[in-house]
Amino acid sequence: MKTRAHTLMPDVPESEFYRSGLLRGAVEYMRGQYSATMGDKRAFAKLVLNSLEDRKFIRGWEPAGGQNRYDYEVELSSGRLAAIELKGCLDGNNTNIFERPAQANEFVIWSVCTNPGADPEKNAWSGIHTRLSAEIIHRRVCVDGLVVWDMLCGTEARPCPKMLDASRKEFDIGQYSVPPPCIYLFPSTVPTVRNNPAPHPTLSKRSSS
Repeated sequence: MKTRAHTLMPDVPESEFYRSGLLRGAVEYMRGQYSATMGDKRAFAKLVLNSLEDRKFIRGWEPAGGQNRYDYEVELSSGRLAAIELKGCLDGNNTNIFERPAQANEFVIWSVCTNPGADPEKNAWSGIHTRLSAEIIHRRVCVDGLVVWDMLCGTEARPCPKMLDASRKEFDIGQYSVPPPCIYLFPSTVPTVRNNPAPHPTLSKRSSS
């Protein structure tokens, strides 16, 4: 973007393009749009994390700050540190923008889809198989798990399969009544065809987390 953005406007001289502030204005506009669309997701995430802390499932949490490519740091009841990256519906390239911090014992991507027209099954498949798995292998970085919540899941418009069992109960969190989340465990080490074709899931043997 910094060196090739001028090619989007071939009628404007390159030097004039970068002096004009067009690039910075476009970037700030896109950042504003992104922040606006993430507002509801962050509000929901705050409700959930506060509820987990109130119920003593975690010791505490805090935002990671805007300089990081992850959103939350969570101290688990075991004392381990989990980093969480908040995403949307997983059907876009933004799914691949994240960074696992060095201090994190666990790194989780949390998809909060607020698009009523989205298909959560297709988005989860797309996010896992065509984006996250490829990114994990290409960048050689571990993602421990994925949590998916869709705003319509559990409603009459989109019945939740997990709620067909009468023993399953929804959770009241703020103004939301949500079904149990969809949780996917990822490999504990980076898969390779020759040396590591079938690594174990990260959290499969860690009951304390």
